[in-house]
Amino acid sequence: MNVAAITQETLDLAKAGLVTDDATMFAKTGVTLASGLTYYDLEAPSKLIFPTPSPLRNKLPRVMGSGDSATHWKALLTINASNIHPGVGEGNRGAILTHTWTSFTAPYATIGLEEAVTFEAEQAAMGFDNARAKAAILQLKNCMRSEEYVILGGNYSLLMGITPTPTGSFTVTGGFVPDGAYYLKCVALGPDGYAHNATVSATGVIQQFTKTNADLTTETVNGNSAQPSANSSVITCTGGGGTVNQIQGYVTPVLGAVAYAWYVGTVGALKLHSITTINSVVISTLPSGTNQDSSTLVAADYSKQSLIFDGLLTYACTAGSNAYVRALATGVPGTGTTLTSDGACGIAEFTTAFQSFYDNYRLSPTHIWLHSSKILKVKFLVVLNNNYPLVRMVAEATSAFDLVTGIRGLIIVNPITGDEVKVMVHPFMPPGTILFETDTLPYEVTDVPAPNRIKTQREYYSMMWPLRTRKWESGTYCTELLQCYAPFSLGVIYNVA
Repeated sequence: MNVAAITQETLDLAKAGLVTDDATMFAKTGVTLASGLTYYDLEAPSKLIFPTPSPLRNKLPRVMGSGDSATHWKALLTINASNIHPGVGEGNRGAILTHTWTSFTAPYATIGLEEAVTFEAEQAAMGFDNARAKAAILQLKNCMRSEEYVILGGNYSLLMGITPTPTGSFTVTGGFVPDGAYYLKCVALGPDGYAHNATVSATGVIQQFTKTNADLTTETVNGNSAQPSANSSVITCTGGGGTVNQIQGYVTPVLGAVAYAWYVGTVGALKLHSITTINSVVISTLPSGTNQDSSTLVAADYSKQSLIFDGLLTYACTAGSNAYVRALATGVPGTGTTLTSDGACGIAEFTTAFQSFYDNYRLSPTHIWLHSSKILKVKFLVVLNNNYPLVRMVAEATSAFDLVTGIRGLIIVNPITGDEVKVMVHPFMPPGTILFETDTLPYEVTDVPAPNRIKTQREYYSMMWPLRTRKWESGTYCTELLQCYAPFSLGVIYNVA
């Protein structure tokens, strides 16, 4: 065979494979990214990036209990209750003092969450991450987050009662409500009711629900809502045949409530319109026909939640606590009353509270906890200072300088005592509620090192359950309560617009 002929035939075949025509000249380019021969740059291990803030939990002292299903203590809250005159005549004895003792009882509650990791998930994660360890961390962090929520607003004992009957009116401008006869209905909501058990939807206010546990047991949980109000008096909108009406309504503020669910409609057809964090509402348009109907509400009080312990807000709002509790005025419906400057780089409502704390108990709170929207308002009022801002910049005329604006942290000086009070945002504080809290009492109380503390019957522990399926099942639990020795050191301002 001719070697030259073989060589030419080989070259011709190679050319045919590389170049067929102009349209496909660059189609056959060998190995590309599309071939999938690439390294997967996955960084190990997985990153747990999610918020688990717990500022109250992190700073409260924790002590172990010594048994029992509850803890009990007595506190001397008033000495010389009758204000006996101390003067004594010659040779006589003084009058006998009278004291006020208060008994407290707080039952322990268990909080806990569980996770399950399948055998396949554990095996698939090998070489990348420890799935069971990650599940344990997730349980612990979520339990701490839930504990923080209960420390702030847990309600084991406070009944909010029947929501007051709304008062309604209408205007003929600013709305799109057709002429007709309408009624208002309202449901007061506690912290858990507002945050987790109420939405403007077909579901609406969840008064009670059933929780299914990992062992298939079930528990009935109250939704932390007061008993619904009666219907308001009829509100007759007569805007001249048009759709220009606007309905306004308000109720008397409810102690322990942080929000209100509003229903509006014609007789027998009231639908959920909105949820407000003040005690009033403005209704410019009628709610969707698919929203919750007030007829589905049960006439019962579901405010107390038996599976948790009382939090700071509940301690303060309980009758006889002697805490400073104030509801801001209703004001204009839908607008309400907001915080105001005291003209001295402070907040007028805070100054009033400071004076009450000192006049009655000779103390100053150490922390004021607010929602993010309210801390912005406070910073604005403090800096603006009733239109007389106390802000000054000084620099040499020949030197350059960096201008840094804003407030990194906020400390308000109590004008009564001179103490510094930290104003801090709390991740779970409802927008219309403000909490005053005290870390230390200003008098010698050797057996009460802190006014508030966490008492545990059993500290955080993890349980790995026996196998019953091809899953590793585990749970993280803690049995505890919030012990408040001095509820008078707490304060709540609510109904804040």
